[in-house]
Parts: sequence; C-alpha cells; structure tokens
Amino acid sequence: MLSSQHYTPQSIIFPVSAAMLRNIKEYDTALESYSKPLLTQVKYKMTPKNEV
Repeated sequence: MLSSQHYTPQSIIFPVSAAMLRNIKEYDTALESYSKPLLTQVKYKMTPKNEV
C-alpha cells in the first residue's frame, strides 16, 4: 500500500515491522478481520502426513 501510494522513493523499503511489533494486538486484530471472512471461501484438507 505504501509503495502504491508513492510514500517513499522507488528503491526504499519502509520498515513497517517495527510499528507492527509495537502494536501487535491491533495488528493481529486487523489480520483476523481480513482473513476470517476469506477463510470461509477456502477449502482444504489434511493429508495423512498432516500436510495441507
């Protein structure tokens, strides 16, 4: 998102991991709110070796 909005110059990587770690609970909540509805659309099964 930051790259698509041209937040930093083309060759610069913006370190968002530090902000995620400072706000880990909020980050987890954001991930869950995105992935929970998506997981209802995903079908998977385990193999006998416990592989997805």
